[in-house]
This record gives sequence, structure tokens and C-alpha cells, in this order.
Amino acid sequence: MPAHVLYGDSYLVPNRLVNLIAESGASNVLEANRHRLLASEVNPDELVSMSNALPFMDDYRLIVVEGLLSVTESRSRGRRRSSSSESSMVAQWQPIKETIPQMPQTTILIFIDGTVAANNPMLRILKPVSEVEELSAPSGEALARWVKSTVENKGTSISPAAIRSVTDLVGNDLWTLNQELEKLSLYCSAREIKDSD
Repeated sequence: MPAHVLYGDSYLVPNRLVNLIAESGASNVLEANRHRLLASEVNPDELVSMSNALPFMDDYRLIVVEGLLSVTESRSRGRRRSSSSESSMVAQWQPIKETIPQMPQTTILIFIDGTVAANNPMLRILKPVSEVEELSAPSGEALARWVKSTVENKGTSISPAAIRSVTDLVGNDLWTLNQELEKLSLYCSAREIKDSD
């Protein structure tokens, strides 16, 4: 599918976005074919028009829409989730649901956001016509695996005791964890990171 929705953890979503762009082959598209839109700046008609446009002298047109799911969720929350206001919001964005399957294969449309509710109105519109990835911060054993993998990507290793210590101290804040693991990797150079480090 040429449309994707990435939402969840503030560390995982941007990293997945970079990987997704690389996987799609759109890493080196011309600046004229790259569009990053904030929710406050985008309207349905403009997005539909942009999504249907062919790329200019390139293989792809890349459109990243940031924060639209959160905006629609906060609007419906602010209006006490009245069915009429939610219906008008759904109706306003309905054209994008119909546009996505019709978009040229050269358009890559990606919606990115933070954590949103499962019943988010915009998520309900996009789910049937997009690849949706909820990227939640890992916990427990999954967090330990994430720490181990991250350290290995930095060119070193870490003991199980050190994994427990760092996750006990930092929790699952992946930004902070990544920074601390970077420091530990540099400090320990090529040797295994120990609990004492």
C-alpha cells in the first residue's frame, strides 16, 4: 500500500519513518517532491490534490503528515465526543479514504503521530486503506531485548545484570535509554558493558 500510518512512542516512530522511507526507495527524492505537513497546516482538499499529483522529474512523491490523528482526537475530546461533531470531522476527511486507493503508485503518503486511542476518528478512516503500525515502547523482556540489540548496533555487548540495572534506572524512555547506552558503549569501547559501569 502506498499509504502508511505510524503512531506511538516518540523514539520509535521517527526511527521507523526513516527506515520506511529507505525501504520504499524514496530516500533520495528531489526536494520538490518531499512534503512534510503539520496537522495545523493541512486541509483535506490540499492533501487529496497533493496525493494525486505525479512526481516532478523523479520516481516518487513523498508526503509526511504529522499530528493529524492527535488533532482530530483532541477536537472530538474537546467537544465531549458529540456524535454530530465527530460525524462532521469524519465527513471532512472522508475524501482521503477514497483517494488513497486511487493514488498513483509513485505517491508515498505517511501519517505519523504520538500515542492515540484505538477509537481515534482519523485512525478509523485510514485503517482500511493504509498499513497501520502502532509502535509502543517495549517493557519487560522485550525492553531487555531492545537494550541488547541497541548496544550490539553500537558495536559492543552488555551483560544481563547491566541490562537490568539500566532499565531499572531509566525505565522504558527510549530516548534516554539510547543516550545512556551510547555513553556506556563509548566508555566501555569494545568490551562488554558490566553492571559496575
